Amino acid sequence: MLKKKKGKKEIYEFTFKHIQSALKSLADHKSHEKARRYYQSKIEILGDNIDDSKEIEYHRSKLNSEDI
Repeated sequence: MLKKKKGKKEIYEFTFKHIQSALKSLADHKSHEKARRYYQSKIEILGDNIDDSKEIEYHRSKLNSEDI
């Protein structure tokens, strides 16, 4: 189930692709949610900004695409 990662000392990885995929998906989801919250907080503190609004929509779209 685990194997040593080639060329890395004391680093292991899952051998089953569906586990690798699930872990990657969770990491991506957390990153997009964290970024979305960051830009939302920034707008609440500093006021609306078109670039921040675009960032929120981008990360929201990535979160929604993961649900499909």
